[in-house]
Amino acid sequence: MTDQKAPKTIELDLLNEVVTIELDELEEDATNLILVLNESECKVWVWTKLAQEYWQRGYHDEAEKIALAAINSK
Repeated sequence: MTDQKAPKTIELDLLNEVVTIELDELEEDATNLILVLNESECKVWVWTKLAQEYWQRGYHDEAEKIALAAINSK
């Protein structure tokens, strides 16, 4: 048995392409991620999960940007 954790990912459908977001490798700046989320018209749980991941990493401003973008995308 290994002690390695499986990478956490979220897959988004973007037109005819699947985009995989590696939760362990999020960029500090969420601007590009927000653009992808808007284009994919993802479910609310995806926005929430990503805002939570940013918050837990201490990127509170970016978490707030994601949450506000989620509200404005609907």
